[in-house]
Amino acid sequence: MKFTLVQPPLIKDLDEALNPPLGLLSIGAVLREQDVDVEIVDFNLRGFQDPAFLDPERFYDSAADLLASTGADAFGFTSMALESHVCLELARRLKERDPSALTIFGGPHFSAIATDAMERYPWLDYVVAGEAEKPLVDLLAHHRGRLPRHELANVAHRTGGRVVFDRRYQTSFPLDDLPLPAHDLVNVDEYFAVNPHRMLCLEHARGCQLRCAFCYSEAHWGHGEQIKSEGRILAELQALADLRAGHVFLVADNFLTSKDRAIRLCRLIEEAAFPFTWKCYATLAQLTPQVIEALSSAGCRSVFVGVDAASERTKRQFKKTYFKGWNTLRATLERCIENDVYPTCSFMLCSEDSAEGLEQTLQTALFAKAIGAHVCINALSRYNRTGLDQGESASSIRYSDKKPRLLFHTPAVNETNLYAQDAPQLYPMHQGSLPLSSDHDLFEFTCIAEILTDHYTSVMVRALFDADIDVSDVIHGIHHLFFGGASHVLGDTCTAVPHCPIAQGCR
Repeated sequence: MKFTLVQPPLIKDLDEALNPPLGLLSIGAVLREQDVDVEIVDFNLRGFQDPAFLDPERFYDSAADLLASTGADAFGFTSMALESHVCLELARRLKERDPSALTIFGGPHFSAIATDAMERYPWLDYVVAGEAEKPLVDLLAHHRGRLPRHELANVAHRTGGRVVFDRRYQTSFPLDDLPLPAHDLVNVDEYFAVNPHRMLCLEHARGCQLRCAFCYSEAHWGHGEQIKSEGRILAELQALADLRAGHVFLVADNFLTSKDRAIRLCRLIEEAAFPFTWKCYATLAQLTPQVIEALSSAGCRSVFVGVDAASERTKRQFKKTYFKGWNTLRATLERCIENDVYPTCSFMLCSEDSAEGLEQTLQTALFAKAIGAHVCINALSRYNRTGLDQGESASSIRYSDKKPRLLFHTPAVNETNLYAQDAPQLYPMHQGSLPLSSDHDLFEFTCIAEILTDHYTSVMVRALFDADIDVSDVIHGIHHLFFGGASHVLGDTCTAVPHCPIAQGCR
């Protein structure tokens, strides 16, 4: 059997973010143990090597041709959410060419909408939910006549004209039992030729103990965390060192679920003296002085910290209460920087927040930037099957492509989602938002705030900290310049701002 695993295009411009698709490498390793011929097609890499390949006018024809040329019996697609429609359209075209080819979907987004997707899109044969390795092995056994269809767990399928989906969340195998990700299925040097940091990823755990209302993790993995043994993590790190990695991203949701375990692992990494630096996700409250020093000694040079909620309203709404004020934030960020562990702080804007709450979030983001942290300002995404999912009955859900156009470094092929136009409730990255005012919505507001924070810091300082200036007036004024057809007012200054909508013709 020939199985082609497909990574849809997701990123552009950010060459430091390009790396081999770790989830597909893990699945590929498991499939090979089942005597399956595996190939990986990564359209992210292809887009960096040939940007014209991702031109929306030609992409689907060219990509479908490329996938069909692999001669696969089955195609496996993965998606976080933004590029789900690309997977659907490619699978539809492949099914038209060869109705016998199996189309199998997975990843966090399709896990969350498995039943809806199977009911709406008849060219999908299966949706694998959660951890894909064991369900895929069972699916292969079914197609080889060794397992009845009714025994398939975590695989949405059709039986008797209806969708059957036996969803279970408890992991049935230790992560140490998985084979090492099959990096030989890709040419690592091709990624290193694009990414100057030579970054590779390592999944040391799955799931999270926290229950942030906006996060997809619990809907995908189930509640709680499963962690690989220290020996297994060190073996995987050594494998990445053997591949000449310059930087490693530990991609589990939170490296610091257990501070004691994290410190112990840091000491083992320090003793191993790997020839690379690394980064991870961390929770603000767990970045204690002892943890920061351990991270630094082990070669960790960056932590992504989801501050996210700064106002009391959003802290309650998001169920994330770790921000305890500016003094605590300053002490943590300064200690990180003093130890050469550079923080990236994420903040989330929500359309339901009050004007005072939005202002408090932006003030906190600017405060973190002034300390020396990198800052990301995001608009809230309501992922399906999370605590903030509004469901199909929410009358406020409408289609919008503003978020991918304004807030993501993503190829143009991801911007327009025809499937979301029909069912916007299923596509969190292509949903509209409640208006903040009659002039602009959350996505425009976020775009402006991020550009001002990154490149016009003095404007933001005056707007957010001068009691005589209303931040809403400033945002309204800048909004008119950005989106009201008067972008020439800023002249040449704005054209020097990377990724600014004005520099792109104010689309």
